[in-house]
Amino acid sequence: MLKFLKQVVNLDKELKECEKEIKNLKAKIGEKRQTPKPLKTHLGDKRTKAQTKGLKDKMQLKGHFGKIYGVDWHHDSDHLLSICQDGYLIVICSFFFCYVLILLPTTFFPLRTNWVMAAAFSPNGSLTAVGGLDNICTVYNIAEAYGDHSFVKSDPQFTQAHYELSGHEAYLSCCKFMDENTILTTSGDATAGSWDIAKERRVNTFAEHTQDIMSVCVDPSSQLFITGSIDRAAKVWDIRTAARSVLSFSKFHLNDINWFEPSFQTNKQIKIYTNQYTKITQITIFFFFVACICWLLHSVELFPNKRSFVSGSDDASCRLFDLRAYQQIAMYQCENNYSVSSVDCSVSGYYIYAGYSDGNAVLTWDTIREEKAYSLSHLRQAARLKVSPSGHAVAVGCWDYSVHIWA
Repeated sequence: MLKFLKQVVNLDKELKECEKEIKNLKAKIGEKRQTPKPLKTHLGDKRTKAQTKGLKDKMQLKGHFGKIYGVDWHHDSDHLLSICQDGYLIVICSFFFCYVLILLPTTFFPLRTNWVMAAAFSPNGSLTAVGGLDNICTVYNIAEAYGDHSFVKSDPQFTQAHYELSGHEAYLSCCKFMDENTILTTSGDATAGSWDIAKERRVNTFAEHTQDIMSVCVDPSSQLFITGSIDRAAKVWDIRTAARSVLSFSKFHLNDINWFEPSFQTNKQIKIYTNQYTKITQITIFFFFVACICWLLHSVELFPNKRSFVSGSDDASCRLFDLRAYQQIAMYQCENNYSVSSVDCSVSGYYIYAGYSDGNAVLTWDTIREEKAYSLSHLRQAARLKVSPSGHAVAVGCWDYSVHIWA
């Protein structure tokens, strides 16, 4: 009996020593992960020549009557959708012939609400999802957009949503399709959700972030997705496991939306009074809310190799993280301290495109050199940008009511 008790005591001591050692190792790993390391490449001492010629503004796609808050490419790189404050979703058909951009007539789809913040194509392009301040992800069937062109779909069968995914308690900030029947949504309620579209049912809820989740990017081949939040953290999730995130990249970005914590509930009225006790209308508050959210967006986007991702934050930096190394491997800092509103990568991975809250420009960063290559100038803020799957063009949705195609 005494021998048994001695063994128990020894085991307790060993367990306590192991716990201390684990804590020390975790602290050392954290310190090493926080220490930035230079990006090493196979080039060694050979330095490639910097790109001097940038993309050209091939075309400005007009038709909206408000600020554009979302753009997305079809997988064929010929069709492009955009959403706007005017309450319309526009599907544009364009293609390249002998390096010349040819534009076909567009299709207009009236939306159920004007307060839109996110839109996405399904993998085969027959569906599109739209969400915003109504807290609902609305899925439309736009298969007809690829047949007849140059018309407005105003019939009830087209304006009526095919599916409505409701369950979030705050605004819907981003949505991405995993497949034709599964979609991921992120919200201001600090959660992400995976949905069965046909059943209009939420399958899983991913809740580890402490503040609003503003962006999501997906990798259907590995069943992984990454969320970016204003709590300065990016988390990697497996869609099959909602219990906890696979990886968490936090405390790398120095600043984010700390001064403004937006909240929205449809059943409450918002009233603000000035010093003269004049009431600002609720519509004005809605527009102010959307403007602040899109200005202070935390964005994440997968790298072409699917083993890394890029994040953009309010600290005016874009950062490149590697999933295998589990740490930051490069940083791209804007000198003017403008907040990053949107990021995307070229198909080759050589360039990172970043839209900023001020400056009315999209900066193109050299991934290897960690320096600015060239800029794409606009008249007003570039709110959203997206590189086509083929890599031939970059679509930029601006607050000048138009979509610019750079190629």
